Amino acid sequence: MQRSFRLTLWLLFLWMFIQQQSHAQEDLGLLVGKLEKITEDTGRVFLLNRIAMAFADTNYDRSLHYAREALNLANKINYKPGIADANKVLADVFLKAGNIQPAVNYYLISIKVFSELDSLSMIASIYNQLAKSYEMQGNDRQALENYNKALKFADQSENRYEKAFALNYIGGVHYREENYKQAFDYFLQSLMIREEIRDSSGMAASYNNVGEIYFLRDEYDKALEHYTKSVVLNKKLDKPQWLAINYENIGRVFQAINQPGKALEYYKTSLKINREINNITGIVTSLSSLGSYYNKAANHLTALRFYDSAFSMADRHKLAAQKSNAALGLSETYAGLGQFRNALDYYKLHATINDSIFNIQKVKQIAELEARYEAERSEQQLLLKEKENKLLERNVKIIGLRYIMILGGLLLLIIIAILMYGRQRIKIKRDREMMVKDREIHKTQRKLMESELRIKNNDLMNFALHIVQKNDFLQSVKKDLKELKANCKADEQPQKISELFLKVNQNLRMSHELEEFQKNVDQVNREFFRKLQNRFSDLTDNEKRLSALLRLNLSSKEIATLNNISIKAVEMGRYRLRKKLRLDTNEILTDFLQNL
Repeated sequence: MQRSFRLTLWLLFLWMFIQQQSHAQEDLGLLVGKLEKITEDTGRVFLLNRIAMAFADTNYDRSLHYAREALNLANKINYKPGIADANKVLADVFLKAGNIQPAVNYYLISIKVFSELDSLSMIASIYNQLAKSYEMQGNDRQALENYNKALKFADQSENRYEKAFALNYIGGVHYREENYKQAFDYFLQSLMIREEIRDSSGMAASYNNVGEIYFLRDEYDKALEHYTKSVVLNKKLDKPQWLAINYENIGRVFQAINQPGKALEYYKTSLKINREINNITGIVTSLSSLGSYYNKAANHLTALRFYDSAFSMADRHKLAAQKSNAALGLSETYAGLGQFRNALDYYKLHATINDSIFNIQKVKQIAELEARYEAERSEQQLLLKEKENKLLERNVKIIGLRYIMILGGLLLLIIIAILMYGRQRIKIKRDREMMVKDREIHKTQRKLMESELRIKNNDLMNFALHIVQKNDFLQSVKKDLKELKANCKADEQPQKISELFLKVNQNLRMSHELEEFQKNVDQVNREFFRKLQNRFSDLTDNEKRLSALLRLNLSSKEIATLNNISIKAVEMGRYRLRKKLRLDTNEILTDFLQNL
């Protein structure tokens, strides 16, 4: 359920970022030609920034070149609007290329300069971009903090577009933390604004997100209504990636309301679209959804085929989260097939991959904190230079330098304390998760052992019945021989019959199979005998063995035949056993032994 939503957010991040910057995509030749004619410094800074953004999607190196040239020129002439824009452009370029740490640094500097210019609307926009950067790193805490800052500045500047953007993604953070009520409130607020400003792409995303909450609440009609609205808009916008997500979500609704035919149709349509646009992550997600569908339909062999394809593709393309999900699906599938060893192996693999993902996220968080520290340190260095110039003019350079050093030292101590605290919290969280996973693995192992014990008990029962049937047969032969001996008149026949009679008696007295059976009884019921000994220490060995045979649901006649004794002897044994076990007259001896 969360996989589809996270994919929606990821695609929305990329698309809205491109949409926000699309105004900068102009004819490159025309822009470069204009650059040669402009001699005025501020106009040149403005044009360099536009050229940098125009190259952002096609030529990363040239884009960085023009953005840095703009920043150098703006700093040289101390042109604050140009400095702010150039830092934002550099951040945007790095973010497009997936270099998140430098993007964070430049966004922070840009926010500082725009704050000096009191440009609230631009600050709101940059805080949204900064929050998006943290979210791409998996740092929801920092993302939520910056989305709330964006929301505050969007309200102050009455920028409804950025406000809707921030509300939607705040809802997304709460959704991932399973705070569904808060997530729903933020999604609805974002949707209302987007409907009022007629933001079609934003509305499509919000309809899908609201539909997710209705799905979790089992309000399937409302969920289907909102998913369908999203489909209509995404078709108009020609966004196949979003349509694939919509169709998969609709498939989940139909599966939940027990319309498997329609559910399968939408799942397959989602997979077809993802394959047409070669969306690897979408393909793996669709394959896993189909595997889950067939598992719920108890068609484990077909589910195995889809999950195996999803696992292989995720492994080939190094999609850790999708590989972990496919491994969990394979574990459930093999469990459904009764192949518990394979089920346990894939569950362990799922747990291992999740641990690796957790470690990667931990490293990213540490790197993000280090990057933030570097950005703040760079910002402090910039402030230091400005203050040094002022202090030189006022002849108070020494006092100013001491102040900056003290401030920097305190900041460093605070950051170190935050890092140590954060690492400790991460360690505690990881230890807790490991304990939960260990309990789940032990639970699975216990189920496997119980299954093996049931199989051994069944084998023991079959073996016992085999011995009983054999003894019954030999008793019957013995009876027939008696009759033959009594009715036979020939001189030689009595002697032969007596010999045959003797052999049958010897066969009946042979204890090889009985000894083997008793050995198996002792092995399988070792734990049972231990409990008997602890609770009823005065039981004899024969009474313990009788308890084990009764626990197998053998009748008195079967026990008598098995031990070559009379039924009356078995009944007397049962009577003595009931007395030693101190059972009431209304308690069933067999039920008591089986529940022990």
